[in-house]
Amino acid sequence: MTTICEEDRALVLESYNSCKDQFPLIIADMLKRFVEQYPDARRIFSWGKTDDYETNIRYKQHSIKIGSVIAECMASIQRIESLQSKLEDIGDLHNKKNVQLEYYKKMGVCLNEALQSHFGDKWSDRLDKAWSMAYDTITIFMLQRFWIGKF
Repeated sequence: MTTICEEDRALVLESYNSCKDQFPLIIADMLKRFVEQYPDARRIFSWGKTDDYETNIRYKQHSIKIGSVIAECMASIQRIESLQSKLEDIGDLHNKKNVQLEYYKKMGVCLNEALQSHFGDKWSDRLDKAWSMAYDTITIFMLQRFWIGKF
């Protein structure tokens, strides 16, 4: 069960491959946007309680972790289902830390904003939709056990 079609998978893979060398910077931009746009969300992070979070080593480490997971997913988007168990485990961790459901979508919006900033004029509505669908697929896998436990 996924939400992303083959055409979107191919588009995401092609665009990811074109930016993978810059992906850690894109993810850092995404996380910074998230923290700045949703300051209430900072409380869920151990490093979020300080104003100088950008210099905090835990902030940098978390950015690297987020980036490596998203990068792995995008590099493997053609077979994203193979990462389902890993993503469910990550979702379990987020659930234990009481990450609110709304933050998943907000982080996806910030990812697309960071990608749009990186790609500039090359960014399109089509790319935006494809990356949104890819991120939503990751989120579905992360939340699968959470939702099963609710019903």
